[in-house]
This record gives sequence, structure tokens and C-alpha cells, in this order.
Amino acid sequence: MIAGITAFSGLAFAEQLDGIDQITSDSNRWDLRDACMQYGDYTVEYVNNKSVGTAKVIFRGIGNFKGTKTETFKINKRNNTLTAEGKKITVNKSAVKKKNKKITRKKAITVSKAIGKVTYKKASGNKKLTVAKNGTITIRKGLSKGTYTLKVKVTAAGNSTYKAKTKTVAVKIKVK
Repeated sequence: MIAGITAFSGLAFAEQLDGIDQITSDSNRWDLRDACMQYGDYTVEYVNNKSVGTAKVIFRGIGNFKGTKTETFKINKRNNTLTAEGKKITVNKSAVKKKNKKITRKKAITVSKAIGKVTYKKASGNKKLTVAKNGTITIRKGLSKGTYTLKVKVTAAGNSTYKAKTKTVAVKIKVK
């Protein structure tokens, strides 16, 4: 019996030998690392253990040990490393008195370590504040003086190895 094989996150099984506790041969329990690495009584073969999905580990007895034991385990997607932070923006009232004012994403939101395509969506805030999918913020003409909080959902789509992640940030906009 092989104990401790369940699921692993993002690393090949070969790098996770410590995740398997013990094996049983006849009536003796052996530490897997000792059995496989020191005594050579087993060979270990890994199948499909480098990508997300179901993988196999095959133990084959050699010498005094006979038989084959196959176990499956799941390699899960890793967590996305997205970090995002809203900034403070100051706009003169005269800039939004007669026309819309666009603020680039880089001036409003700091994004780093995102895995996958990054998109932006307004979560809440004044109706005269909008957010485009590329992160551009538009302050519509006629917005009164004051300080506004615009909450923006920042989403990194992930990929075949990493999960998607969404983080909500607050962008402070002061119209003076």
C-alpha cells in the first residue's frame, strides 16, 4: 500500500518524493526514499507528471520484492501571482468641465506578476467614472469637485499551468 498520494500543485512528482510517506512489502513497512534510493528494491516510473492533470507513478519491485503498484495523482494549477494596487489621481476641474478626461492604466493602477491576459472592469464608483477593458479610466465631463473612490476588478486570465485571479483595487480620484 502506498500512503500519502493525493494531489500536488504545479511541481513534477519527481520533485515531491517527500510527499509519499511509506510503502508496504509483505509485512514490513519501508520509507519510500530509503527503499527507492538506498536499497534499490524498487524502481519508480513517472507518467504524465509534468503538466496539470492526472499523472501516474509506477512502482516495480526488484530483487526480493515482486509486483507492480500503480497510483494516480492529480497535478493542480498553481495560483496566479497577480498583484495590483490602485493609485491616487488629481485632476483639475477645468480639465473635465467641458470634455471627458482619459487616464491611462499605468497612471491609475500598478499591476505586476500577472500570468495571462489582464483585463479591467468597474466594480463600483460614481456613474461619471468608467473603466475600459484595457484599464483606461474615463472621467466624464461635468464631474463635480470632490474626492471619489473607483473600485476596479483586475483579472489575470491564467494559462494552462496557472489559475485565473481577480483582485479589486481602489483608485482615488480627486477633482479640485
